[in-house]
Amino acid sequence: MESTNTGLPETSEAAPPVTGTYRTGTLVYTRAGLFALFFWLLAGDFVFTLMELLQPTLLPLLLRKHGATNEEIAIIVTTIASVLNSVINPIISYRSDRTRSRFGRRIPYLAWATPFAAVFLALIPFAPEIAGILSRSPVLARAIAHLPISPVLLACGLIVVLFQTFNMVISSIYFYLFRDVVPLEHIGRAWALFRVFGYLATFCFNYWIFAQAERHLKEIFIAVSLLYAVGFLLMCRNVREGQYPPVEDADPHAHGLATAIRNFLSESFAPIYCWTYATRLFMSMYLIVATFSVFFARDQLHLDLRTIGNVTAWPALFCLPLAYPFGMLLDRWGAIRSVSLTVIAMTLANLLAFFFVSNKEGLLAFGIVIGAAWYLYMIGQSVLLQTIFHQSRLGQLSSANSILIALAGVVIAPACGKFFDWIHDYRYIYIWTAFFGVLAAFSLSKVRQHWHRCGGPDDYRAPLYNRQFSSETSGGGEA
Repeated sequence: MESTNTGLPETSEAAPPVTGTYRTGTLVYTRAGLFALFFWLLAGDFVFTLMELLQPTLLPLLLRKHGATNEEIAIIVTTIASVLNSVINPIISYRSDRTRSRFGRRIPYLAWATPFAAVFLALIPFAPEIAGILSRSPVLARAIAHLPISPVLLACGLIVVLFQTFNMVISSIYFYLFRDVVPLEHIGRAWALFRVFGYLATFCFNYWIFAQAERHLKEIFIAVSLLYAVGFLLMCRNVREGQYPPVEDADPHAHGLATAIRNFLSESFAPIYCWTYATRLFMSMYLIVATFSVFFARDQLHLDLRTIGNVTAWPALFCLPLAYPFGMLLDRWGAIRSVSLTVIAMTLANLLAFFFVSNKEGLLAFGIVIGAAWYLYMIGQSVLLQTIFHQSRLGQLSSANSILIALAGVVIAPACGKFFDWIHDYRYIYIWTAFFGVLAAFSLSKVRQHWHRCGGPDDYRAPLYNRQFSSETSGGGEA
């Protein structure tokens, strides 16, 4: 990859790059340099997706094997991550936006946290052995005996806390890197390509790996953790960030925690941002209920894990030919209009699935439609954030959104688990998703309304200080 320091601020339009080159900020790529950038980002996204699939898909099986209730599964799989995300994400994102180092403002955090996350992820399936070791201590054994959960679930929860502590550093920072290094005019198609590799990882995992979970759980966790650590560190080594303009704060002479909090609050809650947050929050409810989808297929449709893995693999593969055309649609129509299509499609498909999924064929058919809509939504919402949010505060604004999602998850995930403990019918996963899909569609309509107030497609200016428009553009336009 080739990069050139032009000495220009990251939003400057002066001195366009030479024909045949591509620029974002102070980075200028040749065609070969842009290809190398995409290669390493795509490789990183592939292994990152594999890593992210382990906990929500395989951890519930491990927990259920050791007697966990739906509520306990929801707490360990979802609530722990939500709590840590609400604490770690805003701190790391705020600091990352304001970090200036010779390695950039994102790469140092990613490279530092990756080895720790990989080690603790690999330890998750060893929770029973770790619980046995802890129980050998008389003091710890007496303390554990007074807790309301079993030693295995306690050990698993502790390991998940350690894993998520470092994983939240990575997941908080990783996707900000794309906006910093990828030329904006290609961002829709670039995100589509990145997601294609993520979908390939999802297909490979569901089709070949998931079926082996009961017999080779430890080997799967170790192998994926190792692949992730090596692949992600190589990406960090080969992707280079440019130079960033000096940090501008509302009060550049004030420092300390109180000032950071004041900056965060004054910059992060303009109306268009709040409705964008709400859209993503409502759509994230799908991930909470997806934890229980394996039990619907296994316990109510009576499918084995191999069949479930094969059936759930196809939506990712089906989405592959749709991803790049959808990326072109994003660049042409803008993110708001394109994302609206995916939200509506997913909501309607879930409503129909509630009534018509009764066997493997129905699960496959509706799984393809719902899965494809979800995967396309994930492409679109990434572009939506990077065109709506102010570029110099992308991390901070994304973290504000993540705080709201995390806090909602802390409350809603256990409630979701209790609901299924009470109703004993996992078919209602479809009604759950459809209900929040309707709320997401309404929120997105409000985003469009405020987007027009901020300049619309021709002159969009992202709010910054005290909910007023700054003199800097966000680098957006077609949203």
